[in-house]
Amino acid sequence: MLKKTIIVLFILLVLIKSQVSAEQGNSYYESNPEELLFADITVASIKPMDIRETPGIVTVITEDEIRNSGARDLIDILRLVPGFEFGVDVFGVVGLGFRGNWAQEGKISLLWDGQEFADLLWSNLALGNHFPIDQIKQVEIIRGPGSVIYGGFAELAVINVVTRKAGDINGVNASVTYGQMKNAAARKNINISYGKVSGDDLNFVSSVFLGQGSQSDRQYTDFTGDTYNMSNNSELNPFNVNIGLECKGVNIRVLADRYNTTYKDDTAGALVEPSNMNFDSYFFDLKYEYKLGNNLILTPRFNYKRQEPWKVPVPVTLLIDSSDSSSYQYDTTVERFTENIMLSYDPAEKINIITGMEYYNDKARDNLNGTYSLAGKQEVNYSNFAGYLQGIVNAPIVNIITGARYENHSDYGTSFVPRIALTKSFDRYHFKILRSNAFRPPSIEQIGVNKDIKPESTIVTEIEAGYQFSKKMFLTANVFDTILDKPIIYFADTVTGADNYVNFDKVITRGLELECKLKEKWGYLNMNYSF
Repeated sequence: MLKKTIIVLFILLVLIKSQVSAEQGNSYYESNPEELLFADITVASIKPMDIRETPGIVTVITEDEIRNSGARDLIDILRLVPGFEFGVDVFGVVGLGFRGNWAQEGKISLLWDGQEFADLLWSNLALGNHFPIDQIKQVEIIRGPGSVIYGGFAELAVINVVTRKAGDINGVNASVTYGQMKNAAARKNINISYGKVSGDDLNFVSSVFLGQGSQSDRQYTDFTGDTYNMSNNSELNPFNVNIGLECKGVNIRVLADRYNTTYKDDTAGALVEPSNMNFDSYFFDLKYEYKLGNNLILTPRFNYKRQEPWKVPVPVTLLIDSSDSSSYQYDTTVERFTENIMLSYDPAEKINIITGMEYYNDKARDNLNGTYSLAGKQEVNYSNFAGYLQGIVNAPIVNIITGARYENHSDYGTSFVPRIALTKSFDRYHFKILRSNAFRPPSIEQIGVNKDIKPESTIVTEIEAGYQFSKKMFLTANVFDTILDKPIIYFADTVTGADNYVNFDKVITRGLELECKLKEKWGYLNMNYSF
């Protein structure tokens, strides 16, 4: 039924969207090239700054670039960015790598309209036909640490996805995506968005995304030698509802994301039959920007997050050999309540100070009363306090951006991460010298399997230089040195399938990244290289 609906909608939407796409494309190519190449962004500094002077190595990808690149998945978008690569985690889940490091274990922060998607139990992200890219207005990526602003999951990089606002939609928008492999459908997705602007104060937007997909239709052989066909054994079925409301400084976001998958690839071998594995996340976010004057803004925020990641709802037989009767089931719920207050102050025209405090409480519950989850406990609770500070001075010779974050967790103790950035743009040139400390705390389940586990710490040094050949062409080059101390490493017992986490000694990666952007009336060209 879903396939027939998609085909009918696809035919209608081709007729409707061809004219809309042409108008959007013309608007994009006729716009000021420098507005696109050097737009002000907030992802690395909170305070809007020119991308050439912001304290981070930043890539911005617009909705037009996404559409015209042919991207059909968030994975396709991230492949346009230097440093990102992908690999397979346990149970066939696709995860992220960045700058030579496996980043699936809580090292990259993915924010979707400000909501952190890394799961709180294992610190993982599940990718592949998961997120509705037709809703995206812009993707802002910090290719480097963001712990001072965003906390623990932002150790190596930050992916900040901003979806279209009410004024961008201004009515109803729908899209259909269909892809076919030889023996299975790659994806069958529907997205419907509605946006309404009422006067100058009220903005309402809502989106629904529903789909079915598969990882592959080919034969797969795991490291134990078991082989099976992935058709109907590697389903990727998303369902996402996203609602946003803005009114007189009040911002409300409600987001529900249910990502259902099937797999046969287990840590101890292939399963007899494919099993369901679900990743469910629910968010409620309330924020208010209160202007105390022309140069002082107070922003209190409350965030609620509920997740059921890696959920195996019914017991499954572990090994392809049916004589083995061992089974596995996982059903654990985690909730986080976060209160945050931030103050932004401009004491002078070229000076900004941002400070804030954050407190969260985590509560996890094993719904099966078993022994696998939470180290055999039915329920655990943790709390964390954080304080952060950032200062920006826009001086004639060089911009100085400094900051630090302090955290105190009820289990693993304290973490302190400072950073400093020197940036400046001169006519056609710009440079950045960045030195950042970052950290990655152990997650709830990792604390459960290893009581002695500690947060990993990271020191990243980056230097970037850029040159503007013309109003339409820009080139940047950067080098980086990343040192991970006591990184948290995952391994599984191939006999029992039990998960284990330990602190490794040290990991060092160094490299070079190049990025060139050209925008002409006939189109645009983005090129990048990483080593």
